[in-house]
Amino acid sequence: MLVIDDFIRSPVLTGAVKSDKNFFPITVDENNPEEVGYTLNGFHDQECDCFAPYMFWEGWWKSPADTLRKKIIQEIWSAPGVLEYERDEIAGFEYWCRTFNAGQFLKPHVDEDTFLYEKSHEFNAPVTGCIWYGFSESGDGGFLELHEGSIEGNPSDALEEKHMETLLSPPDRLERIAYKTNRLIVFDAGRRVHQTQPAGWGDRQVMVVNVWHKDSPPSALATGQFYREGQENRGKNQST
Repeated sequence: MLVIDDFIRSPVLTGAVKSDKNFFPITVDENNPEEVGYTLNGFHDQECDCFAPYMFWEGWWKSPADTLRKKIIQEIWSAPGVLEYERDEIAGFEYWCRTFNAGQFLKPHVDEDTFLYEKSHEFNAPVTGCIWYGFSESGDGGFLELHEGSIEGNPSDALEEKHMETLLSPPDRLERIAYKTNRLIVFDAGRRVHQTQPAGWGDRQVMVVNVWHKDSPPSALATGQFYREGQENRGKNQST
């Protein structure tokens, strides 16, 4: 677990994110004021009400950081002491951005290979991940809450309720980290069960970046289901 406040120090990057209206989707789901993310890959379809897809980038040592999101990813994972793997071990970075309205929350989950699980209920996880909070102010802010339980190995049906319930901690054993603008949280997002509590008012801007190992890459690399940013990937899988 690593928490760093005021993470992005560059005035250029800070100004660019603040002025880019497309960096964070306007809202996750205006039709659902409470629980969001209740269906796998629900925001990955261009036809859905809130298109906020899962994207992928192999890293700055393989292709240029030619979008603002990629520049933030490089800023995070090139910082000293953040990435505990050598570059030649990394398949790349899966990432997505969300805006949560006041009152919206995520139930207990892990950041796994959603496409693989949706297809076969097989479980695969990134080796580490992070949450970076943007610059929107949010009243009481809400919390990221981490349970003590983690998913070990690659069990089938790992995300089913009967299995997830065994990993949940009582409220007094949860580790709670408040939403704070420009805060970076690095943790084992693919295995440690976590959830969010909603903010009382205001929006929460969230960027999630997960690191995948070359020995257990996400299935969407082979199927082409990830969206790609950048000049080199114009075409079908190009996010806005």
